[in-house]
Amino acid sequence: MVRRIAEEVDGYSTELGTDSRLVRLQLEEMLAGVEEERRQILRDYLRRPGLGRGRRLAALSQLSTERLLDLSRVASVMRIGGNRGLTSRASAAVRVPALV
Repeated sequence: MVRRIAEEVDGYSTELGTDSRLVRLQLEEMLAGVEEERRQILRDYLRRPGLGRGRRLAALSQLSTERLLDLSRVASVMRIGGNRGLTSRASAAVRVPALV
């Protein structure tokens, strides 16, 4: 989603020309670390290296915004075992201690 937003903002900033300097700086700040996070997510969820990663990423990029927000659809494209598999791994990684 961040990459899609960045592409759209980049198009607008091109139209603004030199007046878009602040927007471009904010865009760079927004994108900082996104590629590294993407790489880590792929490493975590696609355990077997090289097993169709390119095809899966291409399929994700073809999803509409609405379908990209549907975890079961994303899990299906990534072939990681459906919505339950996706949320259980994500929730296991972000455990919040109980408040006492």
